[in-house]
Amino acid sequence: MQISLRVLTLLLLVAGCLLVSNVLPAVQQLWFAGNCKLTIIPWLETLYMVLLFRQWRPARILLLLMTGLHATFFLFVLGDSLSYGGHVLGCCLVLPLLLLAMGILAYSTALKQFLSNKSTPSVGGLSS
Repeated sequence: MQISLRVLTLLLLVAGCLLVSNVLPAVQQLWFAGNCKLTIIPWLETLYMVLLFRQWRPARILLLLMTGLHATFFLFVLGDSLSYGGHVLGCCLVLPLLLLAMGILAYSTALKQFLSNKSTPSVGGLSS
């Protein structure tokens, strides 16, 4: 499986954004209004990221949907916090990360080409 540097950079950027957006509410609980630890099951997003690295095509759509749900949840929490005067720093940090990950997953042509071109196994290390 050949992976270009551009695709690897995009995948690592998406993985980093999702990792930080899942870890930040657990580590800095005072930055968030209420209990945001149970937003999305982190291991499921991690599984989809691994499957995305393994070129499983539906993983991009599933990860895009989960990230969209995650961002929608934080948008509602942010709106609620603004109306009641709660903490907004955590949501203001997590939302751009989620939107960046969604943008890369939705609009990256290099990532779409990577998922559509599943490499065929070569014999003896030589590819035709």
